[in-house]
Amino acid sequence: MVFASHAASAMLDEWLAPATAAEFEDHTRGKAAWARPGVARRAARACTWQAIGAILELEAADTLVVARGRVWNERAPISLSELEALMRRGAGVCVRRAERHDTQLLELTASVARALGGAGHMQLFATPGKSYGFAWHYDDEDVFIVQTAGIKDYYFRQNTVCARVSASTAFAFSSFRSEVAQGVGAGEGDTVLPFLGADFATTDRALVRG
Repeated sequence: MVFASHAASAMLDEWLAPATAAEFEDHTRGKAAWARPGVARRAARACTWQAIGAILELEAADTLVVARGRVWNERAPISLSELEALMRRGAGVCVRRAERHDTQLLELTASVARALGGAGHMQLFATPGKSYGFAWHYDDEDVFIVQTAGIKDYYFRQNTVCARVSASTAFAFSSFRSEVAQGVGAGEGDTVLPFLGADFATTDRALVRG
């Protein structure tokens, strides 16, 4: 599916409903975690296993092999079959800047960024069940998560290590305290937004492929 540029605000409106964009800006963005079930199914259809496989095959793809909070020092998979073999070993991948390699993902990324008045990029994660990619960490940017397959649990907690950060900050992903965590489960087509600067972690509840 192609996400036309004129549909930018409509896409975001689908995700935010029943709240309006103005209400989201006033009460949620940068202030609180937010989740909606089933609102991102149209967006999720752009991120298929076939799309991931096509990107993995590209020499220019920026792919990390990740498992349980660590980046593995090995060659990234270059096909879906290699990804499936990797997942059977308990590891997954993070494809950074995926929008550079797929026109549908590019338009989706650009449409949400335009609606929010900023720039954006997309990361694709594929992780096996009962595992996770990155461990507790925080971001200094708005992160919209669209669950495209399987079920994943997301956990958030207030960041008291470095609540105010700049874009030039060198993040210490291992630096966090034991604040009380919030949690939300997400299935296909659900979307989640951690609150800005929150400590953030995930775990997959079920196998998503293979």
